Amino acid sequence: MTPDRTGAGAVNPPAENAFVIRTAQLRMRFDHGEAEVAALRGVDLAVRAGEFLCVMGPSGSGKTTLLSILGCLARPTDGDYQLAGKNVTYVDEREAARVRRERIGFVFQGFSLVARSTALQNVELPLAYAHVSPSERRDRALAALSAVGLVDRADHLPNQLTDGQQQRVAVARALVIRPDVVLADEPTANLDADTAERLLDVLGEVHAGGVTIVMATQVREVAERGSRIVHLLDGRIDAEEQVAVSFRRVAGRSGSSTT
Repeated sequence: MTPDRTGAGAVNPPAENAFVIRTAQLRMRFDHGEAEVAALRGVDLAVRAGEFLCVMGPSGSGKTTLLSILGCLARPTDGDYQLAGKNVTYVDEREAARVRRERIGFVFQGFSLVARSTALQNVELPLAYAHVSPSERRDRALAALSAVGLVDRADHLPNQLTDGQQQRVAVARALVIRPDVVLADEPTANLDADTAERLLDVLGEVHAGGVTIVMATQVREVAERGSRIVHLLDGRIDAEEQVAVSFRRVAGRSGSSTT
């Protein structure tokens, strides 16, 4: 899928039934002292372009390991991973860094913002690494902040923002590269209930704009904000389900930008 170059987080309309992510028999094993721990035990996963997939499971089920592989942050022990039709399973670190920089947006539990940089500068950062011109960086970063309702906070430092606002800056930073997929690893875990709802509304709006999202969570109510849920247990896909429309809130901007 080729990113569009207009609008924050905007992508070209995906081909019908196109897959952004496909994995086959992903396995990940770690040495733990004299024992070997299997974090993933043969995961077959397919994510269509424009889908909002939630990976749900308890702590230790393999969610973070799976997202690390999907984000080219880790290599599986065995198996196959294709991102937008390209096999990226065992690319070298230089190519993995390029894929992360150009094709994958990340939103983590911690906001991972640069403390001495403004919201705008934090969102611009991935584009600076990609050697995008300063004027284009600014335009795209402002558009991304606007997409998450924070353009009026562009000049604020992280310590001048609420936790919810900092996480929305992190979402804008993920969107600014116009990625093939946004990976969100329990992004509501450190937020209070009201702030988490606001963030989920923002992610819903982003998804409605055509962005593919894969989000890990332990919470059923959070998972129900996606369009499909995959249940991970002991490193295996235990079950999956489509989310009924009645469970999904219609995203809107009726809330204030204070959270």
